[in-house]
Amino acid sequence: FQNGKPNGYIPEVGITNTEPLIIETATRILRSHGVPFYIQKHKGKATWKERLEITIAGFKRVSRVLPIIMPYLVAKKEKAKILTEYIEYRLSLPHHSPITELDDLTYSKIRSLNR
Repeated sequence: FQNGKPNGYIPEVGITNTEPLIIETATRILRSHGVPFYIQKHKGKATWKERLEITIAGFKRVSRVLPIIMPYLVAKKEKAKILTEYIEYRLSLPHHSPITELDDLTYSKIRSLNR
C-alpha cells in the first residue's frame, strides 16, 4: 500500500524470495491468470543471496491477484482482507475521487499491521 498523496493511495502486492524456482512458479501462476506484474533483482549484501521481487500494483491488478493468493496467506491474510475491502470501496467510486478519511484510516490500519 503506497502513499501516493496527493493523488491517493496505490495498492501493491509483492512476492519476494531468494529461490528462483519459487519466483518462476509464482510468475507462471500470475501469467496463467492474466495478472500483469514486473520483476526486480536485488543483489545481496556481503554473503546474502540475490533476491527476486515480483510487484503487482494498482487497484484492478491487485483486485485480480488477491483472490488467487488469499488461500495461501497466513500472517498477511488480515492485511489482504482489509486491502480487498478497500479496493472494492475505491472501485465503486467515480474515477479520480478525492481521498477521504476512510482512505487514511485504511492506510493506517494496514501500516499498523506491519509493526
